[in-house]
Amino acid sequence: EIRKTGEQFELTPAVIRGVESQGMICSDDELGVSDRNYQEEDGILILNRIFPNLGVGLNVEDVLGFEKDYIIHTAPTANRGDQMSVIGIARELSALFNSPLNMPNVDLSLNDKKYNNFKVEIIDNDVCKYYSIGILKNISIKPSPDWIQKRLISAGMRAINNVVDITNYVMLEFGTPLHAFDYDKLNKYLCVRRADEGEKIITLDGVERILTKDSVLIATKESPVCLGGVFGGANSEIDENSRNLALEGAYFPPATTRRSGRSVGYRSEASARYERGVDIGAVKYGLLRAVELLKKYADAEFEGIVITGSDELDKNDITLRFSQIKRILGCEIDSEKCLNILENLGFTILGKNESACKVRVPSYRADDVSRECDLIEEIARINGYDKITPTLPNKSNPAEISAMERIISKIHNIMLSCGLNEIQTSSLIGVPLLKQFNMNL
Repeated sequence: EIRKTGEQFELTPAVIRGVESQGMICSDDELGVSDRNYQEEDGILILNRIFPNLGVGLNVEDVLGFEKDYIIHTAPTANRGDQMSVIGIARELSALFNSPLNMPNVDLSLNDKKYNNFKVEIIDNDVCKYYSIGILKNISIKPSPDWIQKRLISAGMRAINNVVDITNYVMLEFGTPLHAFDYDKLNKYLCVRRADEGEKIITLDGVERILTKDSVLIATKESPVCLGGVFGGANSEIDENSRNLALEGAYFPPATTRRSGRSVGYRSEASARYERGVDIGAVKYGLLRAVELLKKYADAEFEGIVITGSDELDKNDITLRFSQIKRILGCEIDSEKCLNILENLGFTILGKNESACKVRVPSYRADDVSRECDLIEEIARINGYDKITPTLPNKSNPAEISAMERIISKIHNIMLSCGLNEIQTSSLIGVPLLKQFNMNL
């Protein structure tokens, strides 16, 4: 069971009015249905008043319509930014079980609708490679649908309203952080730049933060409105009066984001993803996916998109020699199976023959796959490390003691037997330390 504070506790029998009770009545909060606004009595749901035809002995999960779902706990390593999303985990499972990957449908034609009444620019190119803003107007701020709220809560995030929840949902789904600005607070202009030393911004938590040259800012011509990839600013926050949105989708390099977050001593869900490496090729998809959800669940009217920078990476093509797989792993893996594993992981096979193939690395693996041995590691990982049979080296030469070492050893033993002491000191130990042990030189 979980308390309202989120703390877990164990149910145990308790004596109430002299009678031992082995059950517990839960409030709507504890059941996770407080958002449904059921009628309560002293914080308790009287179910037969809500559902008049309710019978005794039914399962409360069926009565309240809880979906049967599973939560997978994952712990991605620092080099696997692609695993910081549902799609990234699904892609991995697709390769492990050799099953097709089902991607959400995203209408890419929305990207062709340009908005000309807003300007964005990247002033410092080293802190941002790609920056885009989607303009949505006449939105309705309201609670997001139950299914979005449940998925956010199961992932450890709070449900706030439809706009914030949708940006968080897409971040969890695609791994691409988004940020929503109040369009009417921006004066039709945003830029990405380094902060001036000592510049200040008040973030969404109401804290005034003093910035350094390492801080990356999203700013209007008048003032900063966001710590890029880390934390939004209070002066451009979405509130219940907001009607028009400027929705940000961007790519900030890992090292830049890490330094920027440390410059203010703050780390967020967004910066955790940028630090590991966000897929620059998915930023466009994430933004358009959020646009579609906002149109559906916030009654938004999509006006268009403004883009600066490029989301194209230099092509990384690697030649994989099949003979190297056996040499490095020590076991045979059929070449067709190797190609199938790589294709399931999203790598493109450009060409092949009996001895080798040429593979193109997808954008979401650009940060950690760059060499032939990286491809072999991917194949070994999905094929299963347990299928690699341990073997001993072919030749094993025992260590030999040289004649010089034998002579020195005999001299040491003779001198020790004569009552002398032997001491060997490290050259890194200085005179002050030796004097502490009365070993004056």
